Amino acid sequence: MIVAVLVTALRLPRVGLSVRLVASSCAAPGLQPGLRFCNSGAVSAATRIRDAIWRWPDGWLWRATEPLTLKSRAAKFDLFAHEIGTHPGQRVLDVGGGAHAARGGNYFEQHYPYPEQLVTCVFDVGSELAGFRWQHPGIRVVAGDGRQLPFADDAFDVVVSNAVIEHVGSREQQRAFVHECVRVAPRAFLATPNSWFPVDMHTLVPVAHYLPLRARFAIYRRLGRGNWASLERLNLLSARELLKLVPRGVQTRLVRLRLLGLTHSLVLILRRL
Repeated sequence: MIVAVLVTALRLPRVGLSVRLVASSCAAPGLQPGLRFCNSGAVSAATRIRDAIWRWPDGWLWRATEPLTLKSRAAKFDLFAHEIGTHPGQRVLDVGGGAHAARGGNYFEQHYPYPEQLVTCVFDVGSELAGFRWQHPGIRVVAGDGRQLPFADDAFDVVVSNAVIEHVGSREQQRAFVHECVRVAPRAFLATPNSWFPVDMHTLVPVAHYLPLRARFAIYRRLGRGNWASLERLNLLSARELLKLVPRGVQTRLVRLRLLGLTHSLVLILRRL
């Protein structure tokens, strides 16, 4: 199925070329308006097909994979509860909340049993901040950058962050993100998708993230996922790359979450010594 979807992805952008060849028979000689009509109609049909498959969040692939996303978020929450624990006096910072509710957005906020002890850090000061406040009025939310958190050292007991570190930029910026998490709390629980999993969960485009950046980003743009066509927006990590970000003096445990025997997510459980 993965190969078939990728073939579809690579073919759709070339529809415009094949359409021009076919369209020459759609109009009598000299009827250029008819030619343009056939061409644009076929391209529009290809765009509708593309959007029906990949459009966020109601495309077929997003709806089909939503149960897997929810299962993954539940597994991470259960792992947090087992490894870190949930206690009424525990001060928790969640780095990376937002306004989105699709596919289990803000799952931690929805299920943490002591919301009065929870603070969520949202990067965007506009709609994301307002949307989060509307969805979770009982949880304190602040605007801040995960690479330079607006909190004092040890302001919390634990930091949790799910699928955020891959969005903060270069490896150096990701390293700054990890450093900040273990600065404001002695423990951290950081999860991110595994770059070696054959499907990137941000785009649902199979194996394209294995390609050189130029080819990868071209595919993302042509499939309507151009917002991820930049390392500033999406910089996936392997287990080895993730472990290299941990500063010295921090005890590290790496947990791999699997699907069909393949690691789809990596979880760093950190404790400052």
